[in-house]
Amino acid sequence: MKSYIIILCYLKSADIFFSYKSILLGCPFCRDNTWFEKEFFDSLVSWKKVFFSTYDPSIPMTARGTIYYSEVAHEDRWYHRASAPLLAVCNLAVAVWLYPSLRTSRINWNPDLASLLRVVRERSKPIIYYLWHEYELLAVCAFRNNPSDVRPMPIGHDGILSCILQHSTAWFGYSIWVYRRRSSVRPKDQLVNFLRSGPYVVGLFADSGGSDGIVRPGLPEVARRSEAMLIPLAISAQPSITLPWPKKFSFPLPFSSIEVFWGHPIDGGTASVENCQKALDIQEARASEG
Repeated sequence: MKSYIIILCYLKSADIFFSYKSILLGCPFCRDNTWFEKEFFDSLVSWKKVFFSTYDPSIPMTARGTIYYSEVAHEDRWYHRASAPLLAVCNLAVAVWLYPSLRTSRINWNPDLASLLRVVRERSKPIIYYLWHEYELLAVCAFRNNPSDVRPMPIGHDGILSCILQHSTAWFGYSIWVYRRRSSVRPKDQLVNFLRSGPYVVGLFADSGGSDGIVRPGLPEVARRSEAMLIPLAISAQPSITLPWPKKFSFPLPFSSIEVFWGHPIDGGTASVENCQKALDIQEARASEG
């Protein structure tokens, strides 16, 4: 039965992909254009009518998320618009790959999810879930049916490597905030200003832009300046595919068993590279054992 459902999921994904080939070839898609995003997402929502898309009826199809951009003066390069068709194909490919796993994987939280929700909802300041970049797609599955007030808003940038995932993530119900890399305002300052503007719940990759598995100094700095609370996360999935190069990255497979491990929150006022690294290492050890 599982094999039959997987085949149907991927056949439906392929059908959607090729039905949009004319759009891809003459695509007006760009970072600030939601037409393509809306058209494809409407097709995703229509999948609810097919029985295999409700294999697990407890998983709702959430409304499409919104991509927000930092409102700072910035420089746009010519290749941003030139790369639009490539970005469209990449986002579509990610969505086609991820959809069957999003609908069929089983999620287990350690400690339980109810405990995490209590911690997050008792806090009036920003919340930062932080984890390794490797777990980006696993996290999309893990938080899929969390209440909207505690579902993290992923943080991205306007470079090509980040944009290839942003629209596909938004199609699955996540709003995203994007900072500008080519601006006189530093990315960390943009992020701090954003977090200060409301009690947001966001997700950050602790090793983004650096070596895998090493916390970057920007994480505790942002937490201190925005008075945010940090929550360390580690995620394991079986079965899954992990690519070791050029950056370690994990892809979930249909019917994966996904285990999410979260640790004791760290107050932004006391955050440091050392205690953030130690907290993540502890969760990593739990994930490896579990």
